[in-house]
Amino acid sequence: MKKTIIILGAIMFILPLLLIGYVSYLEMEEYQQEEPYQIVEKAYGDPKQVFRQSISECFELSGSFTAKSSIFIDVNNKDSKAVRTLASIGDEVKNGDAIAVIGDVTVYSTVNGIISDMNLYGKDGYVKLLDLENLLFECSVDEDSSMTVGDTYTTEDNETIELVSLSNMSDESGRKAYFKVTGGSFIYGQAKVFKVYTGTVYQNVLVIQEKCVYQKEAGGVHYVRRVDESGVVIGELEVEVGISDGTYITITGVEEGWYCDSGYAQFVDLQ
Repeated sequence: MKKTIIILGAIMFILPLLLIGYVSYLEMEEYQQEEPYQIVEKAYGDPKQVFRQSISECFELSGSFTAKSSIFIDVNNKDSKAVRTLASIGDEVKNGDAIAVIGDVTVYSTVNGIISDMNLYGKDGYVKLLDLENLLFECSVDEDSSMTVGDTYTTEDNETIELVSLSNMSDESGRKAYFKVTGGSFIYGQAKVFKVYTGTVYQNVLVIQEKCVYQKEAGGVHYVRRVDESGVVIGELEVEVGISDGTYITITGVEEGWYCDSGYAQFVDLQ
């Protein structure tokens, strides 16, 4: 009898432990992954698709408006009459503003300009004004640019720009160029970037957003980072690029419908 009691006591002690172990086993089985966990690399930016469209060749000109021409106002003060100046060198004057009084004669500005020099004595006196009514757009172009004086282009805002002067010298910025701009309203010293179209249009070509393309070294090859539609990285591809319209760029080495990472370039691009 005593032996039977001991056996029953052992069973009563072990049975809960076995039950707890079995329940734990069932829970582990329930949460066990059916497939192994995979680590995937995601795009840094939104996936952008390669597609076909027509693209107009263009480039950008970055610079500011300046004045290159001067106006002279003749002053005859051969008797050295008393002079009272009303403006100084470097001052901006408007057309009709009084600049000086010589004896009882007032000298007025004939243009909107900046006084760059004055000589108010003698019969050959003068006031020299930088003409602000005939501004030019000053910028730099590539030293190997094929532009020639007289070339005319149209901007994205339908202004017309004509190359009126191109330096034969080059520095780290390129060759100095001056353009006459028609169709807009600009002021002296105003900074501006013109998006200029050459007139050449390429029909039904493969393009991608330009921000998807990058280089790993200056002057090196171009790459894109191919991803799927959800942004999972597939791999890096070497590509060739062509003309750009400032947003899209022609591309080869990819297929229509592929997606590319639009954010990765900002971390590696050396341009």
